[in-house]
Formats: sequence, C-alpha cells, structure tokens
Amino acid sequence: MRLADKVTIITGAGGGIGSGLVRRFAESGAKLCLTDYNLEAVERLCDRLALPDDQALLLQHDVADATSWEEVVRRTCERFGRLDVLVNNAGVAARTGQPYDAIEFEDWRRVMSVNLDGVFLGMSAAARAMHRTGGGSIVNIGSTAGLSGTNGGAAYGTSKGALRTLTKQAAYSFAIHGYDIRVNIIHPGYVWTDFVRASASARYGSEEEALKVMTAEVPLGRMIEPDDIAWPAVYFASDEARNVTGSELIVDGGRRCRP
Repeated sequence: MRLADKVTIITGAGGGIGSGLVRRFAESGAKLCLTDYNLEAVERLCDRLALPDDQALLLQHDVADATSWEEVVRRTCERFGRLDVLVNNAGVAARTGQPYDAIEFEDWRRVMSVNLDGVFLGMSAAARAMHRTGGGSIVNIGSTAGLSGTNGGAAYGTSKGALRTLTKQAAYSFAIHGYDIRVNIIHPGYVWTDFVRASASARYGSEEEALKVMTAEVPLGRMIEPDDIAWPAVYFASDEARNVTGSELIVDGGRRCRP
C-alpha cells in the first residue's frame, strides 16, 4: 500500500508505538507532521530514521490544548498545502493495581484530558482542514483495556472505552454530513515497546524472563510489536480502505479469543 504523499499528522510520535507508525508511514510515502509533548524524543527518532527535511515537520504539542491543535493543523497545511490523515496515538496511563476508590481525581482528569479530550479536539481541528480539500482519514489508537475490566486501570480503560464510542460517533457524523472523512480505531494488546520491556524486566527480574512469561499469555505465541499496529494504521489511512469507516481492529495475538 502506498500513501502517495498523503499529508499525515501523527501524535505521540516519539513513543514506542509512535516509532513504528512513523517508520511505516514514511516508507509508504506520506508527508509527515510528527508531534509529541516531548519534542526531543521525536527529534531522536527522525535522526535514527534519517528522515529528510522535506518529508517531516516536527512540532511540540499538547494534545489536551485546543489552541495547540489549531497551531499544529495550521502549520501542517502551511507547510504541505493540505491535511489528509490524522493518527491519534498520544496517550497517558495512571497508576495500576490500586482499588477503584483509591484513584485520585487529578489522575483521572489527566488521563481523560489526553486520551479522550485530546482526540476530540484533534478530530475537530483536522476535520475542518480535511473538509476543505475533499476528505481524509482518521486513525485512533485505542487499547484492549477499553474492551474489558483491568486491574486498577479504571481511568485508562474508561478513556479507551469512550474513545471506541467516540470513533463510531465521529465516523457516522462525518459520513452522513458529506465530509468524506473516515474514522477507524485499532485496539493493541500489550506491545513490546522500550517502556514495556523496562517495566516488565523489573517486574520479572530480567528481560528474558519477562518475554518468556508474557509471550506464554499470547495464543499466537509472539509478542505484539509496533509494526503490528503500524501496518493496520497504514491500511486505514490508504485509499484501499476507502469504504471502511467506524471499524475497529483488535491486535493482541488472540488473547481476547481465550474462553
């Protein structure tokens, strides 16, 4: 699949899943606006990938801020002439393993402001730009945590569950109002990123033991990697998915298939 110079904003581009998204979108021919709250992480990634200056615009971005969104979309259109694709990948989590009534409201609001409000603001800002030039595609990165209960993950799981519904509402609204903007969502399971590798290694005593234990929980017998999320996102963004909207894809190696 080729993205044929499709102008794409990827948020949370400096993280683990973000790195996979950036790599595969770049290889597929997209023009990129890469944003993150931590701009240095994006700069390091672009250096590793040797992305040319005419392909990538790097911006510091607070996705929970409406003004920041308007600036990102404005500068993207100013640089590349239009906006075709938005990938909402930025996200945060709260502490896990604590009882429901121990969750601090401040943590709850922080998670909701980034994981849910940030996507709402991003889709709104992007839609206005896409509508002016004939449509586009929005890909939201959800989580299997939004599909069921998790241990102490009430804030994170609720934000991703609400994002699932928001995706479908936006997809239907854009379709019936003639915007020709498709909206789809990917639900990753545990993805073997640097963050997960470090936290799991600390929990199980070594990276080898962590990988052994966590892989054993995956029916397909291999961990999910950033590319496993990136390639479906490329598909949703591409013209090959021109009639796919309001859809969701679970990428967890079959864990949710277990009885």
